[in-house]
Amino acid sequence: MNNEITAKEKRFSFFGELSSCRSAIMGIAIIWIMLFHSGIEAPDNIVLRALWYLFVSFGGGVGVNIFFILSGFGLYFSVAKYPDVKNIDWSLWAKKRVVRLLPSYLIVSIAYYLLKGDLSLYNIFTLNFWIDGVRDFWFIPAIAVSYLLFPFIYLAAKKWGFAKVTMILLVAIVAGNYIFEACTDYYSKIEIFTWRLPCFVIGIYLGELVKNRPNWSVVILYVVTSVFFAVSFLLTNLSRPTFVLGTLLFLPVLTWIVTIIKHTPPIFTTFSYFGSRSLQIYLLHVSLVPLVLTMVWRFDYVLYFVVTFIMSELLYRLTSLIKINTNKIKN
Repeated sequence: MNNEITAKEKRFSFFGELSSCRSAIMGIAIIWIMLFHSGIEAPDNIVLRALWYLFVSFGGGVGVNIFFILSGFGLYFSVAKYPDVKNIDWSLWAKKRVVRLLPSYLIVSIAYYLLKGDLSLYNIFTLNFWIDGVRDFWFIPAIAVSYLLFPFIYLAAKKWGFAKVTMILLVAIVAGNYIFEACTDYYSKIEIFTWRLPCFVIGIYLGELVKNRPNWSVVILYVVTSVFFAVSFLLTNLSRPTFVLGTLLFLPVLTWIVTIIKHTPPIFTTFSYFGSRSLQIYLLHVSLVPLVLTMVWRFDYVLYFVVTFIMSELLYRLTSLIKINTNKIKN
């Protein structure tokens, strides 16, 4: 997606900055997710424990939701430049998403399952997640399905209205989660994804609001959806609605903080760098890095971060070369 939108499109100061600050926000989110997966235990000191809850426990759950919101937001702007949906080449659009995800995923997953002695097409094709609930790389099939759903959501929203389609989908997704949870044990295997779908849908609508609607529309979206998920939380013991609600309430604050950080280029650039490598960082930190560390020596928090960042840069450069050579072959 183009990281710039015109001043006219910056209808709402916080979310108008989502476009130009997207990489930095993703960088913060991926670091939170790394902290969450690092296994850092809550300290005894009350102040440090509060920071642990904010940046490790809460931050990890919110960080994943932020990625789904920003994915929906980015996908909206990837096609919103076309005045007529008939002009959208969905096959080309899909190829770009595949090229972005597949090389990094295949390299890391094949290496990971090979080292574990568990290499199979069943695992590589993520059937272990859909059938068994194995969460080694659950984000990849989850975001891939979200990508597949996007054209249908976008076309329906263009035809019947974004507000209407968004609210219908939110109600359907939440109701489906509650019914699914009550009726089958299988629900526990994929609820980590199904409760992220509302964030993806909200991200799409947020793109529409930032581009075409006045300030009060964005405020209404946040009030309505926040109440919606607050009620959902009160009616159930499930924790996922809490993180959806927390993400909706916290994202404006985070966006505002990042707009301040923009005035300190070294910090902003650093977070943007991590955001640009967030896919590689995610893939490596949840699988290959901890496995290699425990096989070679032992798990260490410092090495965990250092090795992940070094390997993610190497993986990013490798997949960039693959993309360049693939484009040359096509041309």
